[in-house]
Amino acid sequence: MSVNAVIDVTIGLILMYLLLSLICTIINEFIGTFMGWRAANLARSIEQLIDDETLRGAIKATGVMGSFDKVSGKRGPSYIPSRAFALGVVRALNGNQPGTMDTLRGAVGNLPDSVIRNVLEDLADEAGGDIDIYRRNLADWFDDVMERASGGFKRKMKICSFVVAMAVVLAVNGDSVQVAKSLWEDAALRSQIAEAASELVQDTGLVDDLADIKVISAELRPLPIGWDFDSPDWSSDWYRSPGGWVVKLFGLLFTAMAVTLGAPFWFDLLSKFIKFRGAGAVPKTRREREQERQPATV
Repeated sequence: MSVNAVIDVTIGLILMYLLLSLICTIINEFIGTFMGWRAANLARSIEQLIDDETLRGAIKATGVMGSFDKVSGKRGPSYIPSRAFALGVVRALNGNQPGTMDTLRGAVGNLPDSVIRNVLEDLADEAGGDIDIYRRNLADWFDDVMERASGGFKRKMKICSFVVAMAVVLAVNGDSVQVAKSLWEDAALRSQIAEAASELVQDTGLVDDLADIKVISAELRPLPIGWDFDSPDWSSDWYRSPGGWVVKLFGLLFTAMAVTLGAPFWFDLLSKFIKFRGAGAVPKTRREREQERQPATV
């Protein structure tokens, strides 16, 4: 077997990881939205950041922050831009008015002793007399703190992602060992998958363009995955052999772990392998193929 065969098998595996990652991303987003994890994490984080209940209520009552609650339903917003948060804090401190740094300093000084008061005072000292600088510093502080506060949410999503990935891999029998073996033994299938991957990269500018279940389904169809309980190979390959069970579980587990790396990772890697493969003609884009099929006009 040539080096090109090894590259084509690798491309086939990467394509499978990419497409399964996209499916898992769709499911994860649905679960996260349905369970309200993002909104709950944001609400809990803001409650910890603004440890003065009166100020927290005043911030929510401002127009810029209240609008997020109105359009987000009972669970509240799952994301608030740092600029909107900073504007809401400044307006809350200035009686829902733009105000000046002098009025803002006075309002901060009247707050009860709390962590948020100390933060606002430090930011005011750093901004001097420029309220625009104050808002920018406040927005930067909000971004930094929320990045750290999102750690718990990210850990929860990682666990969810692995569980979802394992379920999807089991459902489609995404066994890396079996897929690699099938591609290695079938030159025609290996070439078909590699060309399909090349066309996919050529036709797609961003991985987000692939987030369509119909496109994903069409690309998955040629891959040697899925359960076939009527085939004699199903029992002879691994079912009756303890060693076969070990290899099968390893192949499924390896795929699930690979899928959790995310679609952007696999799309970038697939693009690099397609470029590396590129001996021969570059696959034509979908638009070019459609133009070739159109009848010539005089």
